[in-house]
Amino acid sequence: MQTQLKPIQGELGRSARFSIAYSGDPPINVKWFHNGKELRSAFDTLIRTTEKESVLELTKLKQAHEGEYACRLGNVAGQVESSANLVIVQPAAKGVAPDFKQRLSDQRVQQNSTAVFKCAIVGQPRPTIRWFKDGKELPNDARYQMTDSDNETSLAIIDILPPDSGVYECVAKNTAGEARCKARLALILAKTGKAAEAGPRLEAPRFTTQIQPLIVEEGKAAEFRANYSGSPEPAIRWYRNNEPVKVNRSLQVGNANGEAWLRISDARQEHVAEYKCEANNPAGKATTVANLVLKPIAGRIAGTTGKGSGTSTTIVEAKSAPVSKTPQFLQKLSSVNARQGENVKLVAEIDGDPQPTVTWIFNGRQLYGGRDHKISLVGNQAILEISRVSAANQGTYQVNIKNPNGTAQCEAKLNVQSR
Repeated sequence: MQTQLKPIQGELGRSARFSIAYSGDPPINVKWFHNGKELRSAFDTLIRTTEKESVLELTKLKQAHEGEYACRLGNVAGQVESSANLVIVQPAAKGVAPDFKQRLSDQRVQQNSTAVFKCAIVGQPRPTIRWFKDGKELPNDARYQMTDSDNETSLAIIDILPPDSGVYECVAKNTAGEARCKARLALILAKTGKAAEAGPRLEAPRFTTQIQPLIVEEGKAAEFRANYSGSPEPAIRWYRNNEPVKVNRSLQVGNANGEAWLRISDARQEHVAEYKCEANNPAGKATTVANLVLKPIAGRIAGTTGKGSGTSTTIVEAKSAPVSKTPQFLQKLSSVNARQGENVKLVAEIDGDPQPTVTWIFNGRQLYGGRDHKISLVGNQAILEISRVSAANQGTYQVNIKNPNGTAQCEAKLNVQSR
């Protein structure tokens, strides 16, 4: 046997699952027993057996299901057996399902101001709160400020832009149930023109000049610049590897008079990435993308000359040729088996010069960092962390790496088992 049966504590009315993995010369005869009596597959006792595994699933647990379960394996070489107990417990108290004492109200606000949705939620145990826009969960972005207390739950949206218009939904959930509440956010657009009835003049954003790729020496300053147009004035956002740029002492962004910029005062390895500038207004969206890489530091080499029996060594400055290396994996992803509710980390070690940009794909769709997915690049490790996995997270994960010299990819599977 490669695995043994494990004891289970099952809840009355729920399901329980025993499984065992094995190897050996076929044919292998598999039999399941409950308190010494052989089991047969039935509507509430499902037995599924393959060449390497056998599973016993009990549905709608009753007190009669309690006891010792055993799996006996046999072939021409002999037989082995593994056993474990199932204990039935009463269902946990479900508590009080969530409910809205105060519901969300529609909001109508000016562009570049702040909108706040407020509600009051009750429930026992205290419900967990999640916010959605137009059916999609809000990302982990500093512009969305979420608070929750016994008295009030709120969502504040900072620096409102035209794409923020839509339907927002608060979802409250606990072990006893779920409640939802929706409200609409509408923008009041400033009038540009003579008469209000003429309305705003709409012109989709476009970049009249693009940001350009940068190759800079480590420790030196770097700056992306682009010119744009559009009416009304587009809102400008910057992204690093498809995640919103975090402004700090060494990285600043700004825009004025139709020009957008991103400045890095002291370029380091952590700044190597793909940068994107995005312009948004009610008429549309435009983007421009470029990479930043570090220039290899020039070295010094020793030249040796000989005259007669003596030699002399001269230190001369040498311009080292730019290092160029195709992306590759030093360690590929490994497939993972996890139980529902566990946290999972997928890690790949990568190499390439300039350092490759990293993209994660799940079942054919690109992943972005959010509440339940954390994407990071630490040194040469590309990392994807998934919190509290569920059946929805099961599937194929692929990591793609890319630099000007080429691309590479690898993939692994995540299998999620029910508890």
